[in-house]
Amino acid sequence: MSYAQRNPYPLQCFQGEDRSFIVQLKKKDGTAYDLSGAEVKSEIRKAWGAVLADLNATVIDAIAGKVRLTITAGDSVEYGRHYYDIRIYTTSGVDYLDPSSFTIMATITKP
Repeated sequence: MSYAQRNPYPLQCFQGEDRSFIVQLKKKDGTAYDLSGAEVKSEIRKAWGAVLADLNATVIDAIAGKVRLTITAGDSVEYGRHYYDIRIYTTSGVDYLDPSSFTIMATITKP
């Protein structure tokens, strides 16, 4: 496993909402991470505990290193500050971005 770069993307959404985020993965030298042929995975966890939700990670521009991370309303994650990271699986091994925060905000007004 090797280190890609520090994850500069703290994310947030409201509890129970469908939300997508576009992130660009970069190498330590700041160049785009070529995701051609790679598989990308991401999870939300409370600190280093159990998995709260799998983020659906879809490569949308392999050469530019762009990935769409999606959380759905069906991922019933409690509100609060959590963490996520991104793992990149290639034929030469696994790279990862450091964890960053993923804040789930409580909804106040209910339908």
